[in-house]
Amino acid sequence: WFLSLPILFLAPAVAAQDTVNVSLSEAISRAVRISPDIDIQRARVRFAEARRDQAARSRFLTDLKATSAHAVAPGLDNPNNTPTDRLYLDPDVRNDWGDLAPFSRIDVDLIQPLWTWGQLGRTIDAAEAGIGVEAGGVDAKELEVALRAARLYYSVVLLGAMDSLTDEAETAVARARREVERLLEEGSPDVGDADLFQVQITEQEVKRRIIEVREE
Repeated sequence: WFLSLPILFLAPAVAAQDTVNVSLSEAISRAVRISPDIDIQRARVRFAEARRDQAARSRFLTDLKATSAHAVAPGLDNPNNTPTDRLYLDPDVRNDWGDLAPFSRIDVDLIQPLWTWGQLGRTIDAAEAGIGVEAGGVDAKELEVALRAARLYYSVVLLGAMDSLTDEAETAVARARREVERLLEEGSPDVGDADLFQVQITEQEVKRRIIEVREE
């Protein structure tokens, strides 16, 4: 089957055209490629992968903290040559503000509770399973979009065929009405007013059907 579909169904890349001819497989392929529903499901997969990565990185150094301090510090005037570990006991030790030097200090705290490894492992396994669930959701959503596109495609094909049939029916009924009217004018014993009324009723019914089909 081949069909002309409105360009809004396909993609903005060929917006200069009014319609484009596509086969059923092309229509499904394009629908799957541009479907926002599928993009949403793929985003869920990426989110699940991020949670898995976060859980995996939490296996080691679950609590890491670093603190730094930087300043300019004075030297020490130590007239008694007091040992470093006893400077605070010597009252003669003074700060030497004439001898300034940069001071930096970095404290790093690493905490890794060993008893949480089993719990972290289960968390990683659960996150990995979540990726599989969301990935399966992508496949399911692609099938859903493909089925919806196929139904729309064949709906347009069917309605196009019905439109052609209604045109043919309208022509046939009009021809039958003219033939009955001609026979009545000639006084044919084979037709009567009841035949003309029946043809007129059929004609109105066909016109009603045509309107319904074109609305669809």
